Amino acid sequence: MERRKLLKAMAMLSAAGYVSSSQAQFGSLVKSVTGGSENTGGGSWKSVAKAFAEAKTNFVSELVVQTNISADIAEALDLQSEAEAMRTEANKVEKEGDSLGSGDIGAVSEKSESTQKLISEKLASADALSDGQKAALGAAAAKYVPSLVRGVLTGKALKDIITNATSLGTPGFSDGMAAVSAAKDIPTLAPAMVNFLVNSVTTGKDLLTTMNSKGVATPDIDESDFAGFV
Repeated sequence: MERRKLLKAMAMLSAAGYVSSSQAQFGSLVKSVTGGSENTGGGSWKSVAKAFAEAKTNFVSELVVQTNISADIAEALDLQSEAEAMRTEANKVEKEGDSLGSGDIGAVSEKSESTQKLISEKLASADALSDGQKAALGAAAAKYVPSLVRGVLTGKALKDIITNATSLGTPGFSDGMAAVSAAKDIPTLAPAMVNFLVNSVTTGKDLLTTMNSKGVATPDIDESDFAGFV
């Protein structure tokens, strides 16, 4: 038991050293990610760590949903290889779960951007879509809009987490390993998640507009859902 406590203490000291060197990043993060909003205070590292864990879980869930939706849209437009690639990415993300890192998000973003470009080009150049294509795209759009809205809620929570973390300094032993882990991950992972969600909203809204112009029935978008985020 004493050995276990010693190993835990050593791990926390090592992580705390890394976290301490990361603290300077928070100030610039607040300006770049939240637009320079004032620090509202973070309560405690335990509460920030809990909020971050919940936001990350929600992000992973929506990332899987949106990646699969992109696959459905690509398939409806006969972009079979792109559809398969996006489903492969969705499976990878689902397997990674809460261990998802900023590098994983970057890889999905790269695949998503190239696929979305092909989708947009295929839609824009289409003289007419078949009834089957319109039905498939409409079904995808019906899932897409709610996911975008949920993503905005997660993104706003992440912005608050970044802002709140700036006032807390380096977590100590009493805060626990979850807090130390959160303090280490927030400077790199939280902005990557926010940036992905911002881009997904921008791309998603443009894509839905193009779908609608081609006769696809898409849900109405309430701009108030995205106010203050994009």
